[in-house]
Amino acid sequence: MKNNTIKNAVVITSTSSKFTLVARPEIAPVGQKSGVITEVVNVTGTENNKPFNRMDIVVQLDVKKKDGQPFTLTKSYNLAEGGRGLALFLKDYNSLKNATFTKTDLFDFDPSTLKGERVVAEVDYSETGKEVTSTIKTFLPPPQPEVPAEVTASPAVS
Repeated sequence: MKNNTIKNAVVITSTSSKFTLVARPEIAPVGQKSGVITEVVNVTGTENNKPFNRMDIVVQLDVKKKDGQPFTLTKSYNLAEGGRGLALFLKDYNSLKNATFTKTDLFDFDPSTLKGERVVAEVDYSETGKEVTSTIKTFLPPPQPEVPAEVTASPAVS
């Protein structure tokens, strides 16, 4: 009796005409998403013997993950000398508040006053290597609640 062995065999276990090329990570959906600023933190230190100074604004979105927890995103601003973070923060702040702040308006500004502020975050995707994450492009003011139109009383007809 001859013993046949199969080398380098391909065994197909299933086929499908509907599939995804890349599995979607659980990240916040793109677009304008409402949320609340939960933290404003100044982070300083050194990285590779170079000092850094940044401000992180943490936003908890109203959009929920599969497990029911809200998505939390952080927008960072490079405040180090020569960093563009201050200009970017001014742009975002003015967008959020419909304001016209300038750099000199920030002398007495306390960023922690933003904590608890309702915002609309413009969410986008960012790719770093193989990792895809959600990022905040900018902040927008939250929609104003609709005020019911006043009902004008018409004079009684007699």
